[in-house]
Formats: sequence, C-alpha cells, structure tokens
Amino acid sequence: MIHSLASRGRHLAVALAAISLLALAGTLSAHPYRVVYWGSDGVSLRTGPGTGFDKSGSVHLQNHVHLQGTGACSGKWVEVTVTGWMVAETHHRAFLSRCHDNLWRVNPQHDGFLSMRSGTSLHSPLVGKIHCGTHVREIDRAWSDGRLWVYASLTRWVATNVGGQPLVVPAEVCAH
Repeated sequence: MIHSLASRGRHLAVALAAISLLALAGTLSAHPYRVVYWGSDGVSLRTGPGTGFDKSGSVHLQNHVHLQGTGACSGKWVEVTVTGWMVAETHHRAFLSRCHDNLWRVNPQHDGFLSMRSGTSLHSPLVGKIHCGTHVREIDRAWSDGRLWVYASLTRWVATNVGGQPLVVPAEVCAH
C-alpha cells in the first residue's frame, strides 16, 4: 500500500511537471488527454474556461476515455472533445431528440444525465455523464439489442488541475 501511494505520488509529480512544460511551450491544448482524477464525480465538462460557466456533464477515470484538445486554452483550462456511444431511443422511449442534421439534445432523465459509453452496450465502460438539455453531435449510429445508439461528440472545457492535483494530463504522460 505504501509503495503504491509513493508510486502514485511520483506519477502525479511527473504529470504536473509535464503539464507545466507543455504550457510553457504553448502546446498544452492541442494534445490528446487522459483523465487521472480518481473521484467518483468525475471531471466537470463546462461551457467555458472557469467554474462560473455551466456544467454540461463529466468525464471519468478509465483507460478508454480519450479527450482530444482543440487547441484552445485559458490558464489551467483546456477545451477538449469527448466521444462515445449514447442510447438515442428504445422501442418505448426517446433519450435523445434530433434537433437537425447531426445535432441531438439530451432529453430529461430521472437522474439528470445520460451516460456516454465506450461501446453499444449498457455494460460497456462509462466514458462520461452528459447533462439533460446538452447538445451533442452525431458521428455515427447503430442498432444494438433493440436500441438506437448514437456515437456522439461534445466539445467543452476541463480544468487541468485543482489545488495542484492533476485532473487531466496529456496522454503521453500516461504512457509510461
């Protein structure tokens, strides 16, 4: 246990150092990112770079969650795009409503969000939770087990760290 905590501490120090170097080099925001925050609430996706902006959902610590930096950054905030599969409808219920072309809106849910998953199964690992009323862009769609699934993308802002604790780091930092 002590060894794993020490190892985790070294990994966090390396991640913070990498973030600092990339920020100084001006290349922080264009990289793919991975979530390293361990909290069950995930890392908030916001409509702008700061806690004063509305939350649109959250992304969670999993090896399969990849966030692509868009190139925009503001202080410790980077704009990223998250992608995953969302149930659009079953034979009995619509979870997403098509607004136009490839734009969908998350319908009201009893728990306030719709899960975004890594595959077209309710058992596929969770990528994130997208809040009701949020619009997502369709990339693809598929039918699986009586459900219409939409492979969707959402571009929002995430904080790279809070109080010195990394939340998301460039993916190459996690490759070691």
